Amino acid sequence: MTIFNENRTYGVELEVNTNRRSATLSNAINREFNNMGISATCTNERYNHYNNNNNNWKVVSDATVDGWEVVSPILKGFEGREQIKAVCKALNELGCTVSMQTGMHVHHNARGLTAKQVGGIFGAYSAFQTLLNYGVSQSRRGRGYGGYNGIADWGVVTNNGTDTFDRGYQNSITANSVFTGPRDGSFIGALNRKVGLRRETSISIGSSLARHGTIEFRQHQGTINATKIWTWVLITQSIIERQTQNPVKFPKPLYEEIRDGKNHAKGDYIRFKSFIGVIPRRNNNDVEASEPYCWAFRQLYKSIKKFAQQAGIADPKQIGR
Repeated sequence: MTIFNENRTYGVELEVNTNRRSATLSNAINREFNNMGISATCTNERYNHYNNNNNNWKVVSDATVDGWEVVSPILKGFEGREQIKAVCKALNELGCTVSMQTGMHVHHNARGLTAKQVGGIFGAYSAFQTLLNYGVSQSRRGRGYGGYNGIADWGVVTNNGTDTFDRGYQNSITANSVFTGPRDGSFIGALNRKVGLRRETSISIGSSLARHGTIEFRQHQGTINATKIWTWVLITQSIIERQTQNPVKFPKPLYEEIRDGKNHAKGDYIRFKSFIGVIPRRNNNDVEASEPYCWAFRQLYKSIKKFAQQAGIADPKQIGR
């Protein structure tokens, strides 16, 4: 069973195209915060990796886009969603746009996770990579715009299914070692030796752990649509919560299970939803606790259906077979 964790902190980075000054963006965002009665602020700053612990959004330069990057502070729960709505409203009213060169990144706090949980999160995303590829635009399926959307490799992270992060840390940490934060060099170093912590993949556990103490999901295309952003926040958070609220599990990609002789009537969407465990009847019929993730999966399916049909896939529920 996996239910919405309103206490898991997160952050978002929105890359946008515009010829307006950064101060124009920050002023517009501040006005919208004020209009919506939100206790938050936005400033325009030089490019930096400072991890905000207050309520300060920032507009910074980004060499990969013809415009700016709008970076949130540490957010939490539905309050964070309201801030995202305000920011997106301001950016849309200014005429900001997105393109194939822009991305939307989501960070989730990784402090307190064990090495095995981190591995399970990476492994689960990798196992359902084929499905998630159709949850985003074609430009974010490993074609390398900005080098930020390489595909996560299930075979590498799980040693082709034989390794469940129970061993192989060269005695520096164990599977149950807990990540304490960006200065936890032994934890980060051991994971680097284990799987190689590339930054330029759809899910990054490399520089984001060292800079922010987060796991970063980098695959989503650029967007200033608050519904799409909140959907991706919840989908990626649900992957983390699946491995923290339940025993860690390393699912295999569907093609691997079929190769092993298992028969599946359903494709990856049903498998993914079942793996996460967001179906209310599996959560003691606690519909309210399950609903945020259930809603997100319904939104995800809309994107999968749209992009799969663009690729000539008539039945998106068969993806992965």
